[in-house]
Amino acid sequence: MENFQTTTLTNGLKVIFEPSSTGVAYCGYVVYAGTRNENPDEEGMAHFIEHVSFKGTERRNSWHINNALESVGGDLNAYTGKEETVYYTAIPKGELPRAIDVLSDMVFPSRYPQREIDKEVEVISDEIESYNDNPAELIFDEFEELLFKNHPLGRNILGNAARLKTYTTADAVNFTQRFYRPANCTFYVYADAEFARIVKLLEKATSGLDSAPAVKQEAALPPYEAREVVHDKKTHQAHVIVGSRAFSATDKRRTAFFLLNNILGGSGMSSRLNIILREHSALVYTVESYVASYSDTGVWGVYFGCDPKNVAP
Repeated sequence: MENFQTTTLTNGLKVIFEPSSTGVAYCGYVVYAGTRNENPDEEGMAHFIEHVSFKGTERRNSWHINNALESVGGDLNAYTGKEETVYYTAIPKGELPRAIDVLSDMVFPSRYPQREIDKEVEVISDEIESYNDNPAELIFDEFEELLFKNHPLGRNILGNAARLKTYTTADAVNFTQRFYRPANCTFYVYADAEFARIVKLLEKATSGLDSAPAVKQEAALPPYEAREVVHDKKTHQAHVIVGSRAFSATDKRRTAFFLLNNILGGSGMSSRLNIILREHSALVYTVESYVASYSDTGVWGVYFGCDPKNVAP
């Protein structure tokens, strides 16, 4: 970590920088607000905010946001997780000031216009249905719902289409006022740049913003219970996951567990499960194991897709 430089601005924004010798700068905001932070009546809100943050600020409309970085050879995107939402860009290093300005503008003072919300809800609904059409993807969400039953970590990140259609500008503002604060964010930079200049650019871009900490909403984890659930769906393949809760992101055993998982069922063709179940026995089309770590717990699972007759031992 000796190459990293870090600081915290007076408004609470954490900054982490690693110098690079490349001609491309990578940077972005990590907002510590994900599915886990939603209230019971806010299912899918974190992912919804990710989408509508691109739809207009006091200074830019959606077209200007989408083209501000692409017009100079950059790329702007975002994704939502269970405990964070990340807005990021890759940009020619000389355009780093522009990237910091655009990212700060869309993350903090977005307006979430209702006309754009009404359109974007349809886009997200299509995204939800695309997952529903793909049992190999849908099963992972259903698996975590079992592991964390009646807890926000068990929710589908995309949310529910019917609930999404009720969301308004006021709902978006309410959620972001609670969590989209500098003190609840980290800005990261990997670039050929001077750290002092980056800090000054961020101070300017986030000046005047609320320095109060975010409102913490982290429900206690429910007791773990072993369960078996079978859904009868008219698909050619059987899709199966078996697994359990695992180590958290801060557990020192996590690194060794990741290595073990990679040997067992990682993405390589030489993983033990792939060799035994596919290459030697031809019992599955695909098999893999995976690990996901959260702040206080984790997930480990083995997924395979096969002919239904091969599911039972």
